[in-house]
Amino acid sequence: MLKRLLRRSLTAAAAAVLAGAAVLAGLLWFPQPLFAHVADTGLLRIHCDRPIPETAARRFAADVAARLARSPLRLAHRRYRLFVAHDLWRRRLLWTATSPHAGGFVLYPFAPRNIYLSGADFARDTLISPSGLRVGPPRTLGYYGAHELAHIATGERVGSARFLLMPKWVREGVADHAALGRTGSFDALHRAIAAAPNDVRLWHRHGFYAKYRLLVLFFLEHEGWPVERLLASDLTEAEATAQMVKAMRPAGH
Repeated sequence: MLKRLLRRSLTAAAAAVLAGAAVLAGLLWFPQPLFAHVADTGLLRIHCDRPIPETAARRFAADVAARLARSPLRLAHRRYRLFVAHDLWRRRLLWTATSPHAGGFVLYPFAPRNIYLSGADFARDTLISPSGLRVGPPRTLGYYGAHELAHIATGERVGSARFLLMPKWVREGVADHAALGRTGSFDALHRAIAAAPNDVRLWHRHGFYAKYRLLVLFFLEHEGWPVERLLASDLTEAEATAQMVKAMRPAGH
């Protein structure tokens, strides 16, 4: 009798967990009902839990589009959805099972046209992080939008399986390169990282993916790789770094 009750309890608990996971997956795939405010900017249909200043939102979307246009990536579609969650309960619901500390994320290929940002001040071009802090330049709101959209463009280009198996330095470095572009010379970034690879000031000035972006710049610009070769690379971060160090070493050393 006790075993039967225990078995029923475990079955009910498992069913509840599966049902909860299914509901969460559904909300991540189609979160529109959670966001009352909508602004259609063309490329991005913005859904937010607070009123959206239309002029500033259009300026933001134009900035995102311009950053992608200057990159080697191209978008396969004309319309994508951006969800901006300021309220804590929405972030806990949508972020906790995915990227609880991330300012932005995508779920490619599960939700292939959805972008999620933790909070946005469109008028000031500023992302509001999950902790409530405002992120300063160069990681503007336009940067975050372009970075996440670049992930989708990458997935569209290489396919779902390759996107998921791609080395992190390639996936994040390409997105950062698309979002930031040429904010400084390769040599300057190389010297900054070499001088203080784990310094907080480096992160503030060059972003959290500066090391990955440096590797992407090295292969695209110094080695002359086409973007297709970079996206197909299976070099580990250590192997890519060793190749860069060897190439940058002065002759005779």
